Amino acid sequence: MKVKSIQAFQASDSARLRDLPSDSLIYFVGIGGISMSGLAELSRANGYRVIGSDMQASDHTKHLQKIGISVIIGQTGDNIDTAMPDLVVYSAAVPKNNPERMRAEERGILAVERGDFLGWLTRDFDRVINVAGTHGKTTTTAMTALLLLASELEPTVHLGALLEDFNNSTVHMGRPGQLLVSEACEFRDSFIHFTSTTALVLNIDSDHLDYFGTIDNVIHAFARFADHLPASGHLIVPWHGRYVGRMLSELEDLRLSSGLPMPNLVSFAIDGHAPEAIPAYAGEGARQKEHEIQAEEADDVLFAWPPEATIEARNVVWYEGLPGFDLYWHGECLGHIRLGVPGHHNIYNALAAMAAALLNGADPANFDRVLTAYRGAEGRFTIKGYFQGAKVVTDYAHHPTAVSATLGATVNYPHKRLFVIFQPLTFNRVQLLFDDFVASLEHCDPLQLIEIYSDRESDDLGMSSRLLVDAINARGGKAVFSLNYDEVKLRLKDAGPGDLILFLGPEDVRSYGDRLVSEPEGCKQEFVRD
Repeated sequence: MKVKSIQAFQASDSARLRDLPSDSLIYFVGIGGISMSGLAELSRANGYRVIGSDMQASDHTKHLQKIGISVIIGQTGDNIDTAMPDLVVYSAAVPKNNPERMRAEERGILAVERGDFLGWLTRDFDRVINVAGTHGKTTTTAMTALLLLASELEPTVHLGALLEDFNNSTVHMGRPGQLLVSEACEFRDSFIHFTSTTALVLNIDSDHLDYFGTIDNVIHAFARFADHLPASGHLIVPWHGRYVGRMLSELEDLRLSSGLPMPNLVSFAIDGHAPEAIPAYAGEGARQKEHEIQAEEADDVLFAWPPEATIEARNVVWYEGLPGFDLYWHGECLGHIRLGVPGHHNIYNALAAMAAALLNGADPANFDRVLTAYRGAEGRFTIKGYFQGAKVVTDYAHHPTAVSATLGATVNYPHKRLFVIFQPLTFNRVQLLFDDFVASLEHCDPLQLIEIYSDRESDDLGMSSRLLVDAINARGGKAVFSLNYDEVKLRLKDAGPGDLILFLGPEDVRSYGDRLVSEPEGCKQEFVRD
């Protein structure tokens, strides 16, 4: 069955996209973005001519140039005049007053948002696996893709981070038109334009509230995303996951109103338990917050859950900080699985990935080998090397739940002392989730915070990492504010062999990890398989 894309833009625009000749010139505004750069590669592989612009050069723009895609540094209306593309694609972060968007509109050139374009690009695939969720999309997408590749199913893959298995690219070109595996981001409802044959909702959490406003709107968006599944489609969700019951209840209402049955529901769990939002590392403040949330959300059980999860990890054990478990599918043991990445959250990610792979023809005999070898995409508990003998790890965790999950992964991970350096991402997120950030970080000792990073906000909303430092210390924490890399490094002078240095947050702070291991006191040797 061919997947038909559902578009948010006007019908006339949809028709223009449908009729776009295969050799058309597509212009990507913000082509250096992690998702946009991957879309540019996919578009060229599909026969389109590709050009794009970004405000500054980066590793992503250099990679695109290296493979023959033209990239303009700087964005002006003249770029559109010179290129005269047939289509302009922009990300949700590009404002309406961007000079290239404005010039495209003046010239009557069709311009569509990244999510619209990706949804349209899937039109020629027989099967589409879309991976959604507030947390864990990149890891689960990568795992799913590698499991399918091991069974020689050759999917095309669109990933939200660089992957060593893809030659440090964000994409893998598989058999044309057969199977696509892609991340489905909820930011500004981007995933609403995606139609799936298999859809994953890994979790639902309060995020991007500057756009959604309330958790109810977040839940509704995920229900609309899942509603694009055909009657024969598969929906993979955490068994009794927070907010997921409410999402499924909304989905039932949507399907009823359109006369469609529910898709095939597949659920995952560990030893019969739903995912824990607050892992073992978190302090009492976070645990109390969790109890309050659970009490407020008693109506989250509105959906009639099946008595057992479809896929389950049982008898979890730990091998030098990495998890292993017995895998059960419909009550049958398929063998023992060991992961190459730490943390309970990655067990859940792996279960969702294995469910998607099984539903799309993968051989479970390959699962243990693939998942043991998988060491994560870039920025997902990435071991960078050593500084003064201490292991240096970088992780994209930028939401309180993700911070808690990553810190929780260190509980079973061998180390003497843990040094944490955290950079919040966006002022709005800090403002709306301030207390949650404090609760997730208050037991880190020592803890450094650097200033909030944001490349899409003009108003700091009165927020600063200094406020988080003060609030953490008021609750008995041991946080300090570090102005720059030099101060961060100075405060790591006591780190030594057996210690773990963890950089959490966006690429800005993660680059500190790269720099640290390249210093005279650092090294990059033997950091992949120890």
